[in-house]
Amino acid sequence: MANAGDGHGIATIRGNIASFTPDGADAECRITLKFSRHNLAVTQTNKCDFGKYANADGTYKKVSTSKPVFRFAP
Repeated sequence: MANAGDGHGIATIRGNIASFTPDGADAECRITLKFSRHNLAVTQTNKCDFGKYANADGTYKKVSTSKPVFRFAP
């Protein structure tokens, strides 16, 4: 799977914007998620080392109105 990667962490949410630095990433790495009615705009500040050539930047289309289910790992 080319250009695949992942990251996780705890986000700060203010209004319709969430931001976080993925666990294990450099302090300069920042992911910002801006939620709107029909999509999610994601911006990535600096290289976050998700994997070879992978990044989070993009606009993602909303496909469901269901509330998300969050699972917490122990």
